[in-house]
Amino acid sequence: MKSDESEIIIQQYPFLSIIRRPEGIMVGVIQKITSTHLWMYDYSMIMEDRRKKRFLELVEKWYYQSDLKTPIDIFCGMDFACYQPQLRGFSLKEVEDIIGPQINLNEQFRKRIKRKNLSLSSSKGLTS
Repeated sequence: MKSDESEIIIQQYPFLSIIRRPEGIMVGVIQKITSTHLWMYDYSMIMEDRRKKRFLELVEKWYYQSDLKTPIDIFCGMDFACYQPQLRGFSLKEVEDIIGPQINLNEQFRKRIKRKNLSLSSSKGLTS
C-alpha cells in the first residue's frame, strides 16, 4: 500500500490505524501496544466483502462508543472472535510510524497507586 492510499483510508475511516514497517504499510485496528510489541488486526487479510463490511462496522462502533482504552476484542466480545486469524504481532523495533487510534497498555498501568498508612496509638488512660 502506498502513502497516498493510506491517507485516503484514514480520511474515509478515521477509526482505522496505519503502521509503517520496512516491509510496507499495513491498515487495520491496533489491538494493543506494550513496551516491546504491537498487535494489529490486518484488514488486508480479510478476504470476503461481507466480513470486511462487518469488520468496519464493529471497528466504527468500538471507536465511537468505547473509551478507546479497552481493546476492541474485549469491547466487541464474541462478535469479533472470527477476526482472530487476522491478528498479527510485531516488535516495536520494526515499526517506523503509527497513525490512528491505539491502545497503549503501558499508559494504563502507570497509574499511581495510593497507599494509606495506618498507625496504632496506645490507649493510655482508658479504663474499662
